[in-house]
Amino acid sequence: MEDSTADSLQAITAESRTTKETADRLANGDFPEDADHVRVLAGMVKQLGEQLERLAVVVGDGRA
Repeated sequence: MEDSTADSLQAITAESRTTKETADRLANGDFPEDADHVRVLAGMVKQLGEQLERLAVVVGDGRA
């Protein structure tokens, strides 16, 4: 595997892990009282979509 592909995969994995940890905290009630839950959820869905797009490019094309 090329270094740039491996680096891209590591970056996507790290970002995905952070997103998952944030989702876990939110699911367990760890969020500000005045948080707009719909906006938070929508933002996380958007972030996951972007991560998936980058992953598809790296896996499909073998480049970042």
